[in-house]
Amino acid sequence: MIRQLSISHYEAHLILGNDEHERRTRRPVIININLRFPDDFPACGDDNIEGTVCYCSLLNFIEKNLEDKKFWLIERVAEYLYEIVSEYVGRSNVLKKIEVIKPHPISDKSLESSSFVCSDW
Repeated sequence: MIRQLSISHYEAHLILGNDEHERRTRRPVIININLRFPDDFPACGDDNIEGTVCYCSLLNFIEKNLEDKKFWLIERVAEYLYEIVSEYVGRSNVLKKIEVIKPHPISDKSLESSSFVCSDW
């Protein structure tokens, strides 16, 4: 059985882009996070928040760590988020999948979004 916590469509605002025009203001990105837990994951049996990952606390941790960061590429944003989510979770047996979506990445094209994923699976 797979046990997975999904955080979907979380919107963050970052300094992101590869030219000065893009980097003038914070741009929205959409973040999807999936955490897969081992078979002996305690929260499924004891219904206790202490045995799981509190997504509110995780998002606060992410916001704090993104506060002063500037990025050129969504690839780096995804890798950075993978690193800080790993730090927050602190359990080596939790698999992580982080997707960063950049809406309307090219202003003069009708491209809806682009995305990059860092994942253990």
